[in-house]
Amino acid sequence: MPWRRKPPEAVLRHYAPWCNEWVQKGSSWILQWDMASLRHYYLYHLLLHEVGHFNHPFHNSWKRREDSAEDFALTWARRLGALE
Repeated sequence: MPWRRKPPEAVLRHYAPWCNEWVQKGSSWILQWDMASLRHYYLYHLLLHEVGHFNHPFHNSWKRREDSAEDFALTWARRLGALE
């Protein structure tokens, strides 16, 4: 997904543990993944994030559901040794 300007600090922090290869092409900013980093991100972040939704499915607000799923993913990624 290209960004039309430099991504905000929150986006940079989100992706930093997984991939930090930002490339500017013209006015667009693109996160350039290698296959190993992409696999690592999918397995230890996206998959765990989605499992986190099943772990706490009854939160009423969208933000609370997303925060809970994100916390679940990061906690388990650390426990599994995928994050320092």
